[in-house]
Formats: sequence, C-alpha cells, structure tokens
Amino acid sequence: GMEIKGLTVNRVLVTPATIEGLPVTIDLSAQARDVPIRNAARTGPRGSPTRVWPELRPGEAALTINGSIGVGEKPITISTAAGNPTEWFARAARNHILAAGIDVAEQPIDVDDLPVRPDWPNAVVLHTHRSLPLSEIAKPLLKDSINLYAEAVLRLATGPAGARSTDAGLDAVRARLESWGIPKEGIQVVDGSGLSRRNVVAPETLLSVLLRFYDEQSASPFMQAQAIAGRDGTLATRMKGTAAEGNAIGKTGSMSNVRTLAGYVKTA
Repeated sequence: GMEIKGLTVNRVLVTPATIEGLPVTIDLSAQARDVPIRNAARTGPRGSPTRVWPELRPGEAALTINGSIGVGEKPITISTAAGNPTEWFARAARNHILAAGIDVAEQPIDVDDLPVRPDWPNAVVLHTHRSLPLSEIAKPLLKDSINLYAEAVLRLATGPAGARSTDAGLDAVRARLESWGIPKEGIQVVDGSGLSRRNVVAPETLLSVLLRFYDEQSASPFMQAQAIAGRDGTLATRMKGTAAEGNAIGKTGSMSNVRTLAGYVKTA
C-alpha cells in the first residue's frame, strides 16, 4: 500500500550481527543516508529463517525495519515504501550531487509542496531517463505481482501527455476496454494493484482480455510476462510434479480466504 508518485527509489541492505539477539545493521545507499530509520530488527539463531520487512505507516517520517535474520546469513536487500517518493528521490539526487563536489544550498522539496509551481515550459532539462519498454516492465509486474509497478503502470494508461492520477488512469482503462468491445458493466476497479475489495471483475471480462492477447506460440509480451507454474514468480512453488508444471501460465490473485488464478494452459 505504498504511495505512488513519478519518481521512486528505495533499497535497504540488512546485515545480521555476529551474536544472536543483537540489532541488525541497516545500510542505505550513499545518496539516501539522511533518511530517518528505526531499527526494530534483531539477529536470530543460526539457521533460523529470514523474515525482514519494512514498515511505513501514513504520516510517519521514519522508516521502520522489522523482523529477524539468523547469525551467519548473507546480507539481504529489501525494497521499501517511501512516505513521499518524490522527496525521497530529490534527497537522493541532492546527496549524489554533493558527493560529486557540487554545492547545493537548500534542502530537497517535493514540487507538490511549493506554493508556486515552476515554469515548466521554460525549465532547463538536466537529464532524461528512458525506462525499460513496457514488455519488460510487465514481467516483474505480473510474474512477481509487484503492487508498486501495477499502480505506476495504471498511470501510463493515459498516454504520453495524459494526467498521472488514479482517476485519469482508471478512466483510460475503461475507455480502452470499451474500444475492445468489452462492456463496462463487466468491470469495477478503483486502483491499479487490486488491493481494494471494491475491485470486481466478471469472469467473462477476464476471458475477453486473455483471448485478446493470446498467441498460439505463447510469444506475445503479455503471455511471456505471466508466471509459469512450478518455475517462476508467484507460481514458482505451485503445481510442481503435475501436468501443469511448465505448462500453465497466469496471474495470481489473493486476499483473506481467497485464491484465484487467471491465465492459459495447453490441453493434451
């Protein structure tokens, strides 16, 4: 349930202590060292399972790292939610510039917090970053079910010059489905990740989307981005040793007491 904005960078390295019970060591990248961190994670017994997770509740300034990692385990890198992703990115960029020996007088600020917006048409472009193509972004989104990616991609549905808001993205999705002949009555969505229980999609709507991107050779980018049963993603440990292993591909969905799967399988 992390906040979504146009710029996001958030990685934390967690290393166990050499003695059970001591706090772990937490390292951020050099560009984000001034981010407030609360270390609630401890070093567990040797051989104990690693369970480390980030916590950042709405309105909190500090990022909390919780859980445990066993003595002797290798350091792990975890992705975290940023309370204000734009400010987090601006802080990282400022620290990177300072490390290069360039003085920056003021503290980083989110553009949404400025009383007067910059004159964007006359701004000087310092850098343009090109992301991976959507066909590559779709793989971690669908295979690993990363909510951050889903929410960000929803905002791309409005096109290159469209508004980057949830409502605008949802309107664009509905318009696209209608252009494909899929009735709007078959879908009710309120976010990009599917976290809300207000999301409702008719089976016929899912089927229509799946058929639209079906390729007999499983070569379409949409099909290649699905998790493979018994092999990878959210299906890596499911259906092993069955006729579905390496055959069924699909997207998982889950909430309390509910498990769903939509995708493709080749019959005999």
